[in-house]
Amino acid sequence: MPGGREVVRLVLLCIVVAWTSVAHAEKRVALVIGNGAYQKASQLPNPPNDANAVDALLRVAGFDEVVLRENLGIREFRCGAGNALKSCRA
Repeated sequence: MPGGREVVRLVLLCIVVAWTSVAHAEKRVALVIGNGAYQKASQLPNPPNDANAVDALLRVAGFDEVVLRENLGIREFRCGAGNALKSCRA
């Protein structure tokens, strides 16, 4: 049985393939966030690694813009999400 990381990659690949087949005429923008450093929990090494893998996958899939952020606090997360939405509307 595949591990968690392989399942995540497979699901994301399916989403990317489905999305790219529909969105050829539109600007494709992705915000990838990998948070593994939490204040009230032990550090998780996999989320940043997984985020880097997803970032690479989206770039290979031809996304116009991929923004990768790691270990964001709530303010940075909200700002990053807000900026990504603005970029989608442009």
